[in-house]
Amino acid sequence: MSRTLCKSLIPILFSSYPLAAQASETSLITDQQMEEAERLFSGPVEEDYYRTDAVLVSATGSAKPVFLAPSVASVITKDEIKAMGATTLDEVLETVPGLHVSMSPSPNYQAQWSIRGIHSNANPHVLLLINGQPVQDFHQGGRPSQFRLPVSMISRVEVIRGPGSAVHGADAFAGTINVITKDGQEIAGTQGGYRGGSFARKDAWAMTGGQYQGWDIAMTLDMMKSDGDDERIIERDFQTLLDEGFNTSAS
Repeated sequence: MSRTLCKSLIPILFSSYPLAAQASETSLITDQQMEEAERLFSGPVEEDYYRTDAVLVSATGSAKPVFLAPSVASVITKDEIKAMGATTLDEVLETVPGLHVSMSPSPNYQAQWSIRGIHSNANPHVLLLINGQPVQDFHQGGRPSQFRLPVSMISRVEVIRGPGSAVHGADAFAGTINVITKDGQEIAGTQGGYRGGSFARKDAWAMTGGQYQGWDIAMTLDMMKSDGDDERIIERDFQTLLDEGFNTSAS
């Protein structure tokens, strides 16, 4: 009788194991977080993708709350960009922990994005996406040279720090930056602005958008002018004298 009892207990133990595992997994997420996730996914996918600040799409390729994303991620919203006064995408990325922005040496003089100590002049290790679509230089694989995106048109920026090649391909082996732009429904009219700064800097922008016969239309125009920091430019130094004497051009 004891043998029969032992044999009957084994299936019961195995059948109860998935229930225990499931209970431990669900305990990692609070009821409030689950309700928030259900609320986010209750509406249309387009609404979650473009206009919900708490949704991240770069990590898995589908809309997912940041706290459920299987990646080290940061989301910068349009309100945060406006509050920090950023005028370029590089200035926005400087606020992301674990992402270092520096200038590459001549002749490119464009920003380098360093994630986890990996960097190069052309940034081929970090994949730049605009609304989920890759934006790359055809020759070097990084972002296009002299690339500049008006920050007034940015709805949010998603930054994935770490490998993302399983979702986005080999160019995302250090990180992924996905810029979500404002659509016509989000702009809903015409907006504009003007600001000034040091070194006689002038920055003006205007954008318009809306729905027209089933089409979503959004346009923006951004202009910037600056005299530059002329006081930091040295006309002549000791190297200039050496160049004149040895017919070189090191300076």
